[in-house]
Amino acid sequence: MSSTPNLIALDFDGVLHQAVSPFTDVLTIPDPPVTGAIEWLVDIVEEYGVIIHSSRLAWDPSALFHSDTAIGDRVFAIRKWLYKNGCPLVVIDELEFHTGPGKPHAWIYIDDRGFNFRGKFPTRHQLENFNAWKYSPKPGLQMRQSVAGMMSNVREAVRSDVGGSFIELEQMIEHLGIMKRQYEAGDVGVVDEFFALYTDLEPK
Repeated sequence: MSSTPNLIALDFDGVLHQAVSPFTDVLTIPDPPVTGAIEWLVDIVEEYGVIIHSSRLAWDPSALFHSDTAIGDRVFAIRKWLYKNGCPLVVIDELEFHTGPGKPHAWIYIDDRGFNFRGKFPTRHQLENFNAWKYSPKPGLQMRQSVAGMMSNVREAVRSDVGGSFIELEQMIEHLGIMKRQYEAGDVGVVDEFFALYTDLEPK
């Protein structure tokens, strides 16, 4: 069956919705959007059709007889979440919501649990070690304290210019660079703070 040109099938949880909190029920959407999700959605609907699909909207005959899980209520919960998080109504009204059985017909599927098939099937090892992309929340207190301590050590080393301080400095910068990339999807304020601080420091 052919796909629909210029139609993007977009997964909800893990792609638009951070989905870092434990799942409770199909009507509860507790977390904010993934960074940049709403802005991307506003931009993309100008040229592409977007159909949102989700296990929250999975067709379930029993839902026809239970108002608290009715398909209309599930769609409304997502629409309400989008509006609450800054998505304009004119954009929301352009979206489609897949509520039927099976997967929607689309040109591109965007999903945090997808495997990009290029003619080669995944090995057992790849399947066993597959990890869905997960939104990274703000680094924990322990991480912040660790980075803050490293920042203090670097500041002292540069100012005092003690023996070996620049070797230590290079190692710390390399380490923090890895941490910065690791947390670039979330809040890396304390790591960015280090790079901003170091830029302003001049070795004595």
